[in-house]
Amino acid sequence: MTIAEQAQALLAEGNLPAAMAQLSAIDLGSTSPARAWMEDARARIAANQAIDRIAEMVVTAAGRMSPKS
Repeated sequence: MTIAEQAQALLAEGNLPAAMAQLSAIDLGSTSPARAWMEDARARIAANQAIDRIAEMVVTAAGRMSPKS
């Protein structure tokens, strides 16, 4: 199975970070159409991580709030 096929299989499973790791092994030229996709994917991963951190903060803050009677 080629690197691209492995990455495609990982994407089909919804595992964008692992697919990016696979594709990082390929030397993409600066003008490659895949380069723009990789940049978008990196931004998506960063956004997902930020959302996860915000959700954790909300849960933590909600747990610290005392219930009102």
